[in-house]
Amino acid sequence: MAGGLVVNLADDRHDADPADGRCDVDNGLPGDQCSLRAAAEQARSRSTHERRIRIAPSMAGKAIRIERGPIPIAAGTELTGNPKHLVRIDVANTHGEDALTADGPGIVTISGFDIRLSARSGAAIAGTQADTTITLSDLRIRTAQLETPALRLIDGRVDCLRCRFVDGVSTAVKVDGGELRLVDSLVSDNRGADGGGLHITGGRVWLQRSEVSRNRSEANGGGIHQSGGELWLINSLLRGNLAARGGGGLAISGGVAELQNSSVIGNVANADAGGEQIGGGLLSEGKAKVRLRNSIVSANRVLAMT
Repeated sequence: MAGGLVVNLADDRHDADPADGRCDVDNGLPGDQCSLRAAAEQARSRSTHERRIRIAPSMAGKAIRIERGPIPIAAGTELTGNPKHLVRIDVANTHGEDALTADGPGIVTISGFDIRLSARSGAAIAGTQADTTITLSDLRIRTAQLETPALRLIDGRVDCLRCRFVDGVSTAVKVDGGELRLVDSLVSDNRGADGGGLHITGGRVWLQRSEVSRNRSEANGGGIHQSGGELWLINSLLRGNLAARGGGGLAISGGVAELQNSSVIGNVANADAGGEQIGGGLLSEGKAKVRLRNSIVSANRVLAMT
């Protein structure tokens, strides 16, 4: 992507003058020193078709830092790292708020980053506005704070292509509303209180050609816990997840889930405190509905808790 704003500074600093047309954190020094935050501030003052941010080649091997709170990304912005050699972003401190937020109406595009959260950050990316679409691709995100997801969706739409939510200490994806599409993506090796990989309370979620594997829940839903909304798994895999209670692969207590040409294999649920053994692969409770179409549920297990 040619042109646009070029980030060449790893430090988290504000733009010296967001209205002057230059991305520069210090006008008193020669040359332009452009941080990610400064670029986002400059993009906001530009017309929509000029809101392009890319990372300078000189940033290879360096970690961009976010430590001064959230960075709002204006609708129409394209933020591009490197899809082959992901550009690292360390989120050091956002005071518990989400690191990158989309400010609509319109579309925000983010691609080519390895985002690593800290114990003092909120989610890496959050969708909160009904009129905003966030398009993500070629991302790797890792959490470091209990009960803080990598991706949080309250409203609007998020499309995620070739995204990896891995090695986190919290539920990777939290959906309370809006629409989420994960395509050719991986949710793996995360650990959450309720739903190790995904926790869905509302909205609509599609997983297509995606895998949810080796996640762990301290309660129900080792891979996915759903208490509302709609879920579709299409040509996808739930494998090797573990729930401390029920539903090693998927636990659903509300809403509707449909599996099409998908597999639930090798998941494990422990017996609950009362000794009841429930749902090594799937657990459906209450008024929840689960539909299976050309799908496989096999080799799942229930283990007695010791």
